[in-house]
Amino acid sequence: MAALSELEPGTLPPRAEELRAQVREFLGSWAFTPRCDSWLTGADPAFSRALGERGWLGMTLPERYGGHGRSPLERFVVIEELLAAGAPVGAHWIADRQTGPSILAHGTEEQKQRFLPAIARGEGFFAIGMSEPDSGSDLASVRTRAEVDGEGGWRLNGTKVWTSGAHIAHAILLLARSAPLENDRHAGLSQFIVPLPSEGVTIRPILGLSGEHHFNEVVFDDVFVPWENVFLYRDIKRCNEAYSRTGAVVHMTHQVVVKNVAKCEFMMGLASLMVSTIGAETFQHIHEKLAELWVNMETMKALLRAAEADAQLDEWGVMRPAWNPLDAARNLFPRVYPRMVEIIQQIGASGLVAMPMEADLKGPLVEDIKRYYQAARAEAFDRIPLFRLAWDASLSAFASRQVLYERFFFGDPVRMAGALVANHGAQIREQADAVQAFVREGRDEAFGTAR
Repeated sequence: MAALSELEPGTLPPRAEELRAQVREFLGSWAFTPRCDSWLTGADPAFSRALGERGWLGMTLPERYGGHGRSPLERFVVIEELLAAGAPVGAHWIADRQTGPSILAHGTEEQKQRFLPAIARGEGFFAIGMSEPDSGSDLASVRTRAEVDGEGGWRLNGTKVWTSGAHIAHAILLLARSAPLENDRHAGLSQFIVPLPSEGVTIRPILGLSGEHHFNEVVFDDVFVPWENVFLYRDIKRCNEAYSRTGAVVHMTHQVVVKNVAKCEFMMGLASLMVSTIGAETFQHIHEKLAELWVNMETMKALLRAAEADAQLDEWGVMRPAWNPLDAARNLFPRVYPRMVEIIQQIGASGLVAMPMEADLKGPLVEDIKRYYQAARAEAFDRIPLFRLAWDASLSAFASRQVLYERFFFGDPVRMAGALVANHGAQIREQADAVQAFVREGRDEAFGTAR
């Protein structure tokens, strides 16, 4: 298998650059409010249909399934321009990015003919039913059950949360446990296509702090799914193996560790700027805290780099990051993130307790605020936004949710540790055997035949 270091760098062909200009011209003619997370919160079905009409959805899908047979580099250019502009791509994002390729790779011929043309037209939107209450992103612990219902299909029972776009989706691709849990937690999982709306499916909004609606709770109450909507039609063994063999957990964990690096870098920068602002850089206990943040940051970066450096092509020809560094990172971060938040609290100390609001800065106390809220190296109007950011990151309701989110992102840390020991048992025993051999060598040398 080829390692990442053996891959040749790619270049964009002239046709791709011509396409870039066409996308920019189109975006200039369409009125929308740019959003930094438009792939999640910027849903506009009309915009999606317009992209479909121009052949910019399902670009790499075969033409016989309604796609356009274009190159991945051409698709890359289109996606890059759409995201850079903050265009409203949220309605079709999951279908075009994930569900379409999954159906092409693992779906039946009937599923390809039924779903892929609609995705390419911008008329087939999908949600993903994976995360569950009390399961975080530890997908191997899902409790949604799929049970065979005679010869006709399956019955689904369970609840999914954080299901983006389910309220506008035409179907949901759902992960459920279809076989009893045994030694391999990632075995016995299957995916099902559930049309929306369907009898027995209830979708409830989960609103963000600002009131926006893109997350949902989706409840499945004895929902019937025919065999025609199951990946790997009528092949229970391959259905149960599909999730573990595709490397889904590896690729999702790689994305999570990238997020972890970004959080570490943010906390490192925030803490350093706070220290400089209040003139506390000479204190040894401050050095200790900054050093701890730096070690966390470099540890996450090193684990990410190791996973990428040791990546190999899997059986499907997809470059898959090495699992061991990623598994170490996802077990470590739930422990270090709460501590990073605590360090911000300790550095900010009483300066985070009572900060002026925007109304105060425009009111009669503004001169007193300027005088008494200045820092060693910053005027009050420079210190206040920085410490407000620190408060948002360490003491607000948002910050508390983030700490809880990171503690349980992949599930119960104790269960995660147990799974790590079980899944890496052979490697652990290898190290134990090496130490045992060393002990025996010393024993034999010291005691010889006397024992």
